[in-house]
Amino acid sequence: MRKLIVLAFLGLSACAAPIDQGALCGALRGPVTALRGALEAHEAETPEAVGEAATDAVIIAEAGCGQ
Repeated sequence: MRKLIVLAFLGLSACAAPIDQGALCGALRGPVTALRGALEAHEAETPEAVGEAATDAVIIAEAGCGQ
């Protein structure tokens, strides 16, 4: 799953043309920040599988955008 997210994030999938990373990072900044906040605010009631997947998505997005 992580590999698919990374490939899509970098624009390397066979289904999509390469994209501008700056535009992608700008578009992801708000939703990733909201996801991080929701995970922190609802840690106790978030199922482990959901929390793990969402945390991976936040880490990958922030690492790819240099945050």
